[in-house]
Amino acid sequence: MSVNDIVTLGAKPLFFLDYYATSKLDVDLAEKVIKGIRDGCEQSDCALLGGETAEMPGFYAEGEYDLSGFALPRNDGITTTVGEALMAPTFIYVKQVLEIISKGGVKGLAHITGGGFTSNIPRVFPSGCGAKNLLGHGKYLQSSVGFNRQEQMIFKLRL
Repeated sequence: MSVNDIVTLGAKPLFFLDYYATSKLDVDLAEKVIKGIRDGCEQSDCALLGGETAEMPGFYAEGEYDLSGFALPRNDGITTTVGEALMAPTFIYVKQVLEIISKGGVKGLAHITGGGFTSNIPRVFPSGCGAKNLLGHGKYLQSSVGFNRQEQMIFKLRL
């Protein structure tokens, strides 16, 4: 999923790091999981640089495991170093959103996090209502708030 998230921004996934945790390591199962990760990295031309395997007895039930990962994107339009990007503060756009709301017409808002548009947008609608993707919203944000297209992509304002 990490590499799919990256490509939606027009970037290429460079590498992936995994984290595998379980109560007691089942080597056969772990090898299958890591093979799946390796296959996914090959499919996306992304290097699997390594990761972490943790045994945590008492934290996970027998046979359960937790898997997470991190992928680093590369986009020629982004000009900061990895360190600068990782240390940059989160962009808070409360003032800009409140300014838009104050102009009227806003009926609902959704913070697009895990699940993207398809999971988060429906939460703000009453039963039987939905959303339609209309072109031009990005241009509105550019003119009214000052976000350029690259900033919209970086800050998940992909409208």
